[in-house]
Amino acid sequence: MVHPQRTCSHMELLPLVCLCLLSCSGTTSADPAGTVVVEKGSDVILPCSNNGVNLETESFDWTKGQMKVFSYAVGQHSNKGKTGQAEQFRGRVSHFEEELKHGNASIKITNATMADSGDYTCDFPGVHPARKSDVKLVVGAAPEPCVKTVFQTETLAVLQCKAHGVPDLEVHWQDSDGNKLPAEEPQVTERGGLSYITLKTTVTKTDNFSCVATQKNISHRISSEINIKIDEPDNTGWIVAVVFIILFVAYGAVVGVVLYKRIQKHKRDMKQLKDGATEKLSDGARP
Repeated sequence: MVHPQRTCSHMELLPLVCLCLLSCSGTTSADPAGTVVVEKGSDVILPCSNNGVNLETESFDWTKGQMKVFSYAVGQHSNKGKTGQAEQFRGRVSHFEEELKHGNASIKITNATMADSGDYTCDFPGVHPARKSDVKLVVGAAPEPCVKTVFQTETLAVLQCKAHGVPDLEVHWQDSDGNKLPAEEPQVTERGGLSYITLKTTVTKTDNFSCVATQKNISHRISSEINIKIDEPDNTGWIVAVVFIILFVAYGAVVGVVLYKRIQKHKRDMKQLKDGATEKLSDGARP
């Protein structure tokens, strides 16, 4: 009996912006038109930098439209003394205290929700001319699909893929050469602002197969891979049988030719004997 396989594997984000995450001593920068794409429920860093200027005695504000996301001013911040933070972000946003001296004004939002998606602005009010950094956050990137074998025989396997993400999610199966595989009609449901897709395909060969989820609107692509082994048909018996038949036919043909030649020779010999006897009788009957 074949046991079902289940696996979830690697992720690929198509480049929208080069986003450098925080290290112990480095800084984080964001392209002015940068986009950050994350899964629902994950933590996310929104990058912002003031080009290495020490921010410990400076101020910066993060906003999302008219909402205050996080504020910092000379040691006080939204988690310590400063008021006005929107209820949506209360207790979920923090900054990087040790990175302030490197000019790092990035913030981290925990447990990202769909409502967190939108355009954010990092503003340095004390800098002249005014300096701002805009970041677009998209929550709802598809996590790696879950794939498994739901049925398998010696000659085929039925594979199932489950994926979810923001609408416009596209899912397909492909083989190790990148060839798209035919599949059943996908089962699609919508809930909580996300699309949930189940897609099945049937394969008949040994290979590594991938379920690929793509969200073109946010340039996100992610896949999971599963290895399937199908017993190759054993043609040895057929080959032996065919060879035997060919040899048998060839042998029969040779024997047939030999017998035919012998029969023809026997007929000729018999005819010669008969002709000789007839001739003698004819000679004896003459006066």
